[in-house]
Amino acid sequence: MSVNLLEKTFKLLLDKDFKARSSRSEETSVLELIKLDENKKSDILAWLLDPNGGHQQGEYFLKALLHYVFNVADDEQLGNFLSTFELLSHSTSQAKVIREFPINDGAGRIDLLVLDPSQKLVIVIERKDGSKLQNQQLKKYASWIETNYADWNKVYVLSDSHFKNHGDEYDNRFVKVDDTWLSDALLDLFGRNLLTQKQEHQLRDIHDFIFGEWDEKRTLYFKNYNKLLNTVSANHFETLRLLENQKLTYNKKSYSLIELTPLEYFGYVLPNAHAYDDWQLKLAELIQHNHKVFNELHGLNEFNLFNEAVRKLFPKLGADIDDSKMILMLTKHTPKEGDYWPYYLEIEREINEENQDIYTVSINASRYSPEEFHHFAEKVADAYKMKRQSNWRFKHEILLENIETLDLDAGDDSLYHVIKDFYDVVKDFKLKA
Repeated sequence: MSVNLLEKTFKLLLDKDFKARSSRSEETSVLELIKLDENKKSDILAWLLDPNGGHQQGEYFLKALLHYVFNVADDEQLGNFLSTFELLSHSTSQAKVIREFPINDGAGRIDLLVLDPSQKLVIVIERKDGSKLQNQQLKKYASWIETNYADWNKVYVLSDSHFKNHGDEYDNRFVKVDDTWLSDALLDLFGRNLLTQKQEHQLRDIHDFIFGEWDEKRTLYFKNYNKLLNTVSANHFETLRLLENQKLTYNKKSYSLIELTPLEYFGYVLPNAHAYDDWQLKLAELIQHNHKVFNELHGLNEFNLFNEAVRKLFPKLGADIDDSKMILMLTKHTPKEGDYWPYYLEIEREINEENQDIYTVSINASRYSPEEFHHFAEKVADAYKMKRQSNWRFKHEILLENIETLDLDAGDDSLYHVIKDFYDVVKDFKLKA
């Protein structure tokens, strides 16, 4: 076992895809190392909105926000603002941005308050990154502004990166925006070729790691970043499973080899090397040299790469994957977390008598799911001619057995046709009104 696992691990380390993935595992921006919580994002947003900020783009970002707000505001909200023409045509170069502005009687702090005395303009911005509004904070902020800046022009903005439903806490005076406006403004700025190299690197990091989405296509070095990981996990899933099951014990605590951190390796393993076998120490050393990649590979298997292929052919199918199986279902029919799925196609990995991995495909229908999904389960049971009694709860039928590889080649009895037939059965299902 020990020699065999060492050989398998050496083979994994020599895989060209593993080596390519390993070289891409180090952070390329210091921002990846910082926990960018709601307050830090608000600080960065304040810096961008400041017309005199070190970004040297003047009022560009402030005007971009106002443009977006006016585009998405409803008629009632627009009625609270100065005319669009005046706000967008007049300069806001004298505006000041204040963070955590306190209002009276301990009623809270406004995340960002933008004030321009020359235009008698006040912009109230409440920032949310996954958290919800509380204690009627928007109403309190707006009421304070209405009292203390009565004759000023006012713009109220709820900057919500998750675009949550805040229920009764939401105040309709606030125009709700996500980070689309800023992502678009940054991308537009990059396309003008007016930035210095330093400015572009700085603002691209802000886009990619804070307010936008990281795009591997932008840098050829990171192309196929996630695909490499899934390819390695698919080609070496047996080795990865064995490594996940190998543990080193120190002071009655077990450390998984595949997740071994530098702290655990240098702090617990090496100082107690006498307690371990040579092959264990060699494995620990190999994994330590590539601990970031192994940590990313932990929990992945061949199903992750296979799911990518399935999604390309059937993009409306969602998957749930664990270490030995994956289940497929139409994404829009997935119940909330914790509820049973009303139907699903299951692909399960097993080991045969020759100690080889094989796969079994089955169709499943369940009335353990929420009642509003029962008709889905019944339709699937009917489509696959499952025999059942009137009080049935769960049905399971095997469709394919002893498959040696996950292959989507379109043969007559192929896995592709089983998935396509399943997709054709469920694609037009609709929830009952």
